[in-house]
Amino acid sequence: MRIRTTIETVVQRNQQYTSSVRKAIGAADALAKAQTAARALPSLAATLTTELGSGAPRAESGGSYKVWILSLLALAALLLGALAWAYSKTADQRRSNEMRVREK
Repeated sequence: MRIRTTIETVVQRNQQYTSSVRKAIGAADALAKAQTAARALPSLAATLTTELGSGAPRAESGGSYKVWILSLLALAALLLGALAWAYSKTADQRRSNEMRVREK
């Protein structure tokens, strides 16, 4: 009985080892590609930095749109105020209707 459990344990470990070896063999191609890419990365980064440095000057973002942004914010605030006013009017009207129903 003891020998049987030992053999089962050995077989189970062998299957786990076989599975691990198969995974490692399957990952070898991806590892080789990743290593090649890692070696090429510094030169690609240097090239990209050079191209970006010699490119057109940056446009200033937001400067020309500042007036439009502030105008839209003001419009949003006005619309919010109108919405609050309309809600308060309808709430008052609803209360008045409820009072009339209670009086009848």
